Amino acid sequence: MEKNSSKNDIVITGLRKIYNNKIIFKNTNYIINEHEFLLITGESGVGKTTLLNMIAGLEKPDSGSILMGGKPIKPCETGYVFQGFYLDNSLDISKNIELPGIFCGAKKNERLKRLDILSRIFGITDILDNKPNEISGGQAERVCIARAIFNNPKIILADEPTNNLDRANAERVLKLLKILWEKTELTVVISSHDDLAKSYATKIAIIKGGEIL
Repeated sequence: MEKNSSKNDIVITGLRKIYNNKIIFKNTNYIINEHEFLLITGESGVGKTTLLNMIAGLEKPDSGSILMGGKPIKPCETGYVFQGFYLDNSLDISKNIELPGIFCGAKKNERLKRLDILSRIFGITDILDNKPNEISGGQAERVCIARAIFNNPKIILADEPTNNLDRANAERVLKLLKILWEKTELTVVISSHDDLAKSYATKIAIIKGGEIL
């Protein structure tokens, strides 16, 4: 650990995960410091997405723990930018952005206030009634990041956020994440094999041989 322990450090202890008899993580220990912009890299299939999913609580480790402040991380304490900027095409943009608030039990008037603030910040007020297939890729990027921070989370997780994007759009996504990190107390953890992401991170971790290095 590189600094004094903080209550919002993410502490990974004895993490073990196996898929189809393949060891993904083997009794792995690691600390993600509070307000770090961490890039997790490594070859395809080593467990980058799996690690993010376990931090978010979408997957469970076979053994070990991932704690923040000595407690399991609550789903509403994380915001997730999924690979491919997944949006539900059956919902309009406003409902896509509101989904985390709905899942976490926010009242409708609170959700509408938050939606208004975020849509203005991200310049997407004019597309709130559109469906995802009616907006541009650049707009979709902003929508997904707005959705990820809807609940004012402590952690932002982004899985391959530049995957299949041209350099201009990739830089735009990384700059948005970096600006959010700079202006808040957020801890940002992204997985990527894109060399461009290295220049934005405050630390780089490599997954190799079932360990986080």
